[in-house]
Amino acid sequence: MHSKMDCVSRSPLFSPLAPAVKAKLITVTPHRKFYQKGQLIRQPLDHQEGMLILDEGTAKIYALAANGKEKIIELLRSGDVVGQHWLFAPHENQGFIQATSDAWVCSIQYDDFQRLLGESASLSLAMINNFGNQLIEAEKNQLRRDLLDAKARLMAYLHDCAVESG
Repeated sequence: MHSKMDCVSRSPLFSPLAPAVKAKLITVTPHRKFYQKGQLIRQPLDHQEGMLILDEGTAKIYALAANGKEKIIELLRSGDVVGQHWLFAPHENQGFIQATSDAWVCSIQYDDFQRLLGESASLSLAMINNFGNQLIEAEKNQLRRDLLDAKARLMAYLHDCAVESG
């Protein structure tokens, strides 16, 4: 059985945070919720603004065309995260997320997360530093795309992986 800490740690947004900071996040993470195969996890206008983490199982994100035909946007499996950016800007879900197998889901709502950011200087600082690291990484990747050929980009990526894994 996975814990809420395991679930929150799956998010790339939160995985680099210290355990004490992650513990604060758990206070706004509802218990893992079970969805049966075929059950809707999210749907338009359900007022479920925020991030969700598919802790176990599979799901699909889809939209409906004007003729009622389903258009699959993304297939999700255990560990996938949807809507991290929705924690920073309120956004009403426009698509459907449906369990394609029995699934366990953790979620963090926009309002709860924003309140916690206001109450916790350590979480706010950790999030700002995390965003800074993501911006540095994005800039480095952009430079590689612009300046290096495919072989050099691959070698630089493998070097980064080796350094990261020790």
